[in-house]
Amino acid sequence: MKIVSFSPFEQMDSLRNQIDRVFNEMEGGSQNYNSWQPPVELLDHDDKLIVRLSLAGVDRQNIDIEARRKSVTVSGERRALETESSRYSYSEFNYGKFYRQISLPVAVVNTEVKADYTDGILTLILPKVEEAKQKVVKINLEQTNPASSLPKADSEENLELASA
Repeated sequence: MKIVSFSPFEQMDSLRNQIDRVFNEMEGGSQNYNSWQPPVELLDHDDKLIVRLSLAGVDRQNIDIEARRKSVTVSGERRALETESSRYSYSEFNYGKFYRQISLPVAVVNTEVKADYTDGILTLILPKVEEAKQKVVKINLEQTNPASSLPKADSEENLELASA
């Protein structure tokens, strides 16, 4: 009996690529279209969100970023280095176009987004809108006489009515 390893995630990725190719062909695109999705991290700080994408090997000129109030979209393309004099014997890298839309847990000020692309990591800093920031409000207690501010459980009137 032969044992065969099975990876459902590889099978799902392969199916997704096949479906992407079918839709791309219906839109009139080339048959060599390959779609992939870069991994994403989303960090929530008090006054901002930080989104990081792993885009190693993607030229900064091939990255397009769009920020909306409740989402960020990053798209682009990683191009293969293959030339006429060289061809790949083996590659596990993902090449081609990518598209990633990240839904944000809170609204952000999309006109003040900052982006940095260093060492293959795209970092987006998205300031939260004012009402989405967690505000801490100090509550002051007033100095009052505790006995005079609380209602009496058994007032003198209630005692008189009970004895009558």
